[in-house]
Amino acid sequence: MGYWSTSLSGASLQLFGDVNPDGSEMLWGDAPADRIDEGVSNLITRLRIDLGRFPTVAEVDAARDDSPEMDTAIAKAREVFAQDIERPATDGEIAAGLAFADTEISLDSEMRRDIVVGDPISWAVMRQADGPWIEIDYIAQADVLEIAERDAVASWSGRPYISRVYVVRHNGELLDVERAYATKVLPGDKSIEQINAEREDRREG
Repeated sequence: MGYWSTSLSGASLQLFGDVNPDGSEMLWGDAPADRIDEGVSNLITRLRIDLGRFPTVAEVDAARDDSPEMDTAIAKAREVFAQDIERPATDGEIAAGLAFADTEISLDSEMRRDIVVGDPISWAVMRQADGPWIEIDYIAQADVLEIAERDAVASWSGRPYISRVYVVRHNGELLDVERAYATKVLPGDKSIEQINAEREDRREG
């Protein structure tokens, strides 16, 4: 989690940022950006309920400036910014953070997480490479047959936990694909064959 120089337009990772009214450099960072992204996600959820469908990017953007979800997100962003940088965020920095947030990416993410039975999902199949490394063998795709909860073990802690899984049939076998690794395939996405061919080209190149 870090901070970087920014401009009023939301451009990040600049060598030097724009200047605040007090002469300090404009900054933005992962922690306040996460709060803004959370607000956009909550706004998308409400609009979807109100409209009975996913909103368009234009509809989300039109509602962003005057929504309780974004008001709450900005307040949280200001709070974490002040904790991390030890000064309040300026209005310019908040404006830069709002410009940095990408509605299209947020909406795409929400649509890909909205998985129901019958939806096609994709996930990475891993394999042991040379040495201790694990790498992606290929990207698989299958339709969701069932959504269930299973006991699992967190590899980083060894502690059991309940994980939501998508039950699919792949290579003739029923598999559980954990929610964290599943991505809904949307209309207009590249075919799974094209994705794997491009991945192989990158690996061999």
